[in-house]
Amino acid sequence: MADTPSRLFSLVAILIAVWVLVYWLYEPRPPRVTADTISPVPRASGAASPQPRLPPLPQQSQPLLPSPPPESRPPTRPETQAAPKSDPPAPPPPPAVIEPKFRQYVVQVGDVSWESVAQRIYGDRRKWTIIAKANPLATSDRLKPGRTVLNIPLDPDNIQGKPNPAAETPPPATPKPPPAAETTYVVQEGDTLWAISKKVYGKGGLWERIYDANRDTIKDKDRPVAGTVLRVPARGEQE
Repeated sequence: MADTPSRLFSLVAILIAVWVLVYWLYEPRPPRVTADTISPVPRASGAASPQPRLPPLPQQSQPLLPSPPPESRPPTRPETQAAPKSDPPAPPPPPAVIEPKFRQYVVQVGDVSWESVAQRIYGDRRKWTIIAKANPLATSDRLKPGRTVLNIPLDPDNIQGKPNPAAETPPPATPKPPPAAETTYVVQEGDTLWAISKKVYGKGGLWERIYDANRDTIKDKDRPVAGTVLRVPARGEQE
């Protein structure tokens, strides 16, 4: 009997704990609405039967479509102006001097002088001066076979360089003097055609040229009238 109050107290504590759990922690779910659970509503005669109310459906957010990119136009290429055509560059002038060209020759046994070397290379001992001029620092008494190297000109006429005829500019042509123009002469008192020719040409034998040029003016070729203006033709180069 002594344990009865303690048991009652324990039972009450358990009930209180269960009530707290149920009241504070339990969340009742709303009842599911279906067509079977909707109670029909009595309708009046002649009135349209109301449609059953359904719970609103949750609105679905429509995905935002990406906005179309702005219309892109191909970049316009700048108009390039055609470069003006230029004349091709002038070729360089030829060199004024043709440089000599050589080949090397190693002295052999028996080459004891320039003459012997010329005989071996040119087949003519008299051409030793060509080899001597092409090797001014060498001497014929110091030719050592297998060691001395000589310069042999490829062109025997070009040992130290020669003028290039292609680079020579022709001398400027001397302009011809213009032909002498015709002049005039006024007949003086006592003049004769011979004397006039002597004055204007330096020789009296050309008087007939003056007479031929003035036949319509000279009445007497021996005595032209003083004061008459005569045409004096130009003197020829060979006269």
